[in-house]
Amino acid sequence: MRPPILIVGCGHSGTTLLAVLLDAHPDIHLVRTETGTFHTPRVSDIERKVATFNRQAKARGASRWVEKTPSHVRRIERILDTVAGAQVIAMTRDPRDVVSSLRARGMTTDEAITRWTRANRDVVRWRRHPRVRQLRYEDLVEDPTASLTALCAWLGVPFSPAMLHHHENRQVWQGMTPPAAEPADEQAAHAQRRTWQISQPIFDGRGRWRDDPTSSQWMGELWTRAHSMAPEVGYSWR
Repeated sequence: MRPPILIVGCGHSGTTLLAVLLDAHPDIHLVRTETGTFHTPRVSDIERKVATFNRQAKARGASRWVEKTPSHVRRIERILDTVAGAQVIAMTRDPRDVVSSLRARGMTTDEAITRWTRANRDVVRWRRHPRVRQLRYEDLVEDPTASLTALCAWLGVPFSPAMLHHHENRQVWQGMTPPAAEPADEQAAHAQRRTWQISQPIFDGRGRWRDDPTSSQWMGELWTRAHSMAPEVGYSWR
């Protein structure tokens, strides 16, 4: 079994999208839930979970597996130290879109900005490590073929066109099958909404903050707290 792939980053940065795209690769198996494996204090527990995921991948006929837990961005060092050869993909996204999306989930402005800044501080710290690669959500949705081709080369697997057709397979996420239509309630139906989204063709969500009628209420605070870090991960405004 080849070393695993771990997807990390601030929530609402495209981590689930990337996970299902990689799952469509014939040689990669997706662990279909956020496991929080590397938050586990005992290494023996991590090793047991890794062994389970290895068996699942082998049963599917894949040579490696991918798991996404956004908060593992705080555990990159532990991932690299615990699992030999593991590769980490750190997803990033425009902080304006992330904060808008997190607020729609019910977070306060302070909570949303804090989550983005903390997660991306860890990305900045680790992104130059040879087993860590940053991928911007914007690059992925603008040119999926180019982004996935480059990513596959870094992962050491051939590019598969099947990744561009992930939506043609019925997607199940965290045990939930996709609803027939997009749920209308952002907060109450988040799990359903997420499952519906990953069952659609790649959707370009760049700049959705512009449709947020509350953006003028929090943009100044976001600018104050994030404008110096944003360029370090490829974002700037004003």
